[in-house]
Amino acid sequence: MKVHGVEGLRVADASVFPRVPTGNTQAPCAVVGEKAARAIIEYNGF
Repeated sequence: MKVHGVEGLRVADASVFPRVPTGNTQAPCAVVGEKAARAIIEYNGF
């Protein structure tokens, strides 16, 4: 979820999906946000 060429910036939205979902994207986007938040917290040692 890191943005290439920009230090410290992460993207946590539907643009990280490898394929376009066939249904509503609300739940998958929420999961991406939760996983990104946990990864950022762990990476920064909080």
